[in-house]
Amino acid sequence: MSAVSLSSSNCTSFFDWFAENWSRHGGDYIAEILMVSWSIWKARNNLIWNNRVSSAADVVSTTHQSLGQWLSAQSLRFEPIFLNSNCTSSCNSWSKPAEGMTKINVDGATFDATNSFSTGFIARDSNGAVILASSTYSYGFSNAPFAEIISIKEALSWIKDSQLTNVVIETDSLTAVQALQSQIDMPSMFGIVVKDCKVLLSSLFNVTVSHVKRSANKAAYCLARGSCYWSDRSFSESTLPSTLKSIVIADLN
Repeated sequence: MSAVSLSSSNCTSFFDWFAENWSRHGGDYIAEILMVSWSIWKARNNLIWNNRVSSAADVVSTTHQSLGQWLSAQSLRFEPIFLNSNCTSSCNSWSKPAEGMTKINVDGATFDATNSFSTGFIARDSNGAVILASSTYSYGFSNAPFAEIISIKEALSWIKDSQLTNVVIETDSLTAVQALQSQIDMPSMFGIVVKDCKVLLSSLFNVTVSHVKRSANKAAYCLARGSCYWSDRSFSESTLPSTLKSIVIADLN
């Protein structure tokens, strides 16, 4: 549901209506007006150029997600971003976790042509042996940050179900990592999943989420992109698809 309403206005043009609201309301309301207008414009273009119909609920959902991410970005605009060993890695390639640790690489992907998104994660022990590789494929509204945070949630849920401790999760999405470290509540689908991930993290022992370069996240990227063929599949080391197996072997060299 959006706070933006036309019911009390007698204006006959968008300009007059916007000017009226500008004089009556504060910045948050104006920001939502602008984001609703932009979302309607995107939905109109999507209908004209892609013959894809968006409901009013879709427009409002897009508005809240985009506005939440924009507000979050603005809140960090003048603050330094601290990239330490817990947030980012300068390594260009995958590395084995420390003895007694498990490393899980995650990634998400979107497919505009089919209005779908996918996730993938691969868990490996301190010897580099694959414990589990898993992928999912879903239809519905999505964008890259949303797919990335869903992939993290999938990994965290598996960690909890498996009662694992001492795990490092690696993702090439800096947006997702910073959102998990932020104290800001984002009123969006992305923000809701971020909150779910924070709850899961608080229930786990010695589990962290770190950022790495994409070149160090190739196996998870392969899983996410290949999920249209491996939808909702799980693999052990002995059943890995040949493409994924070659990446896992290369990671050890």
